[in-house]
Amino acid sequence: MKFAHSVILHIVRWAQDIAPERFILVLALANGLLYLALVPPWQHYDEPTHFEYAWLIASRGELPRSGDYDQDMRREVAASMVEHGFFRGLNFTPDLLSQDKPIWLGASELGHPPFYYLLVALPLKWISHSDITFQLYIARSVSLLLYLLSIWLAGRVMAELLPQGHALRWAVPGMMALLPAYTDLMTSVNNDVGAVVVFSLFLWGAVRMIGRGFSWARLLWLILAAVLCLWTKNTVAIAVLLVPVVLALTVFRGPRQKWGWLVLGGWALGLLVAVVGWGDAAFWYRQTNQEGPTREPRAEAPLGKAVLAIEMTPEEPGRGLIQPLLASDVEALRGREVTLGAWIWASAPVQVRSPIWSDGVQEIWRPLEVGMSPSFYVVTGTVAPNAESLQIVLQPLLDRILGTTVTVYYDGLVLTEGIRSVDQPPFFDDPDGRKGVWGGETFTNHLRNGSTEAAWPRVRGWVEQELRRYLRVPATPGPFLASLLDVRWSGWVYLPAARTLLRSFWAYFGWGHVQLDPPWYWFLDGLTLIGIGAVLVGGIRRWKDFPQPVKAVVVLFLLAGLWLWISALLRVLPYLLDRPRPLMPVARYAFPGIIPTASGLTWGWLQVAPPGGKQRMAVLLLGAMAVLNSVSLFTIMRFYQF
Repeated sequence: MKFAHSVILHIVRWAQDIAPERFILVLALANGLLYLALVPPWQHYDEPTHFEYAWLIASRGELPRSGDYDQDMRREVAASMVEHGFFRGLNFTPDLLSQDKPIWLGASELGHPPFYYLLVALPLKWISHSDITFQLYIARSVSLLLYLLSIWLAGRVMAELLPQGHALRWAVPGMMALLPAYTDLMTSVNNDVGAVVVFSLFLWGAVRMIGRGFSWARLLWLILAAVLCLWTKNTVAIAVLLVPVVLALTVFRGPRQKWGWLVLGGWALGLLVAVVGWGDAAFWYRQTNQEGPTREPRAEAPLGKAVLAIEMTPEEPGRGLIQPLLASDVEALRGREVTLGAWIWASAPVQVRSPIWSDGVQEIWRPLEVGMSPSFYVVTGTVAPNAESLQIVLQPLLDRILGTTVTVYYDGLVLTEGIRSVDQPPFFDDPDGRKGVWGGETFTNHLRNGSTEAAWPRVRGWVEQELRRYLRVPATPGPFLASLLDVRWSGWVYLPAARTLLRSFWAYFGWGHVQLDPPWYWFLDGLTLIGIGAVLVGGIRRWKDFPQPVKAVVVLFLLAGLWLWISALLRVLPYLLDRPRPLMPVARYAFPGIIPTASGLTWGWLQVAPPGGKQRMAVLLLGAMAVLNSVSLFTIMRFYQF
């Protein structure tokens, strides 16, 4: 007993002597090792193909190109996945004997920028002939080191802002070290790990410049960190746009502060004008990066004054437009006969696809010979009784041998119930084409803006062309903007997507399929709301008391944090065009903003503490995080049957 008591006393004295920041790093290392070891091989988001990217660099000594793979390596990885129960309960196992096509490992990651994978490839180069599972754990160890670096960087950011002894200097990195989902991600093979670190490095440089003033060395730091962000992942490309924000917040201070806001406002307005234009047809989602708008005034328009215009090129056969129907219209047409019609013509005689209607079960269309003056065409069929979505697709290019660019025009698009006359076009009651008479019977058009009289903003063509080379999204950037404008169609998805983001911030594991019991998430929802509410109330009440550099950093953190979280939320929107039940985005896309997020939440929670009790409140919060972390580790062990 005396010996045990002596050991405990020595541990307590050691803990009192060690700096809190160092203790947090030791804690993070221990916690990170637990997650690294407990999560089975390949059981992180897209881990097999992220590992493949780094492995190809290590084995070949050069950056891989899109479509590259090594079949023997894929066979080893797939066999390891089978061995460790990856496919248990999935009713699918990859063909390990495949010779003519790549063995399945998941979606390829080779389109991502390479910086993170270069770091992971460094140790893999020396162990390329060892067991593939051992190589995976070495790769995870690189992420573990980056995880520790991210926590150290958080401490440096807090040290720039706060005096010695302030609770946030150790509470913020402490929260990161004990945040279960964050630790799980940061000990996986995933380029989100690299994105977190390079953006944290950028934020440190930004806070340092705001607090200490301008210098060429700090500006170089900022620019190099922004370049690393571009070279790591598109989620942190925002760093490039934040550089002028940091400069304005640094240069314009005191009496000149109002000029700083004017400069920022002018910069934001100029950026908006350069990126966003006007004139696309409302409710028609771009699948084209043509420079001109999709809505074009034409004298020969059969209905109203404007028409849809799609440029066909053999180099980009997928150019087109999509209109998803509202849920109420899908329900009204489910299992019914329908007629889809439109006036169609082109800038030169050409064979095209008719408008396509797709209900997720079938696609109905036919080839058409169109001339240079408007003619009315129809397509008929029956909507599947189990249809969950219904889309009208305009993708006119039928023959890739097309010798030159041809523009196809559409007007008076109509989708209505019943089999209608093919010999005579409908007569509309209004220029918007909502109601009318067709074949002697009245009809209601289930398409919105079928006459293309209404317009809305668009992402300019040159922006889409450039961003498509860098951003890995399911469609061009245009659908993001269009989905935001079309709230009647997309609005239902915001709440479940936000709930998924919030809960995956705390405790989603594996590929997002390993979760805590529901009551834990109810508690975490409440804890988050308390933190956010306290931030808003405390921030408004104490704003005047903040030093000017702190105010500038708060503005920077708000811009960076809100951009990352809103961008993560909006990732769900383009997926809606492909499926009625979209993939919900998880918080890993917003984790590069972990420093603004953790510092904001922690500061908010400390505002609830009584005067003089902030240190005790910080200890209590980290104690609660330790409990959550323990429950999370137990959940992982239970799920994977340790």
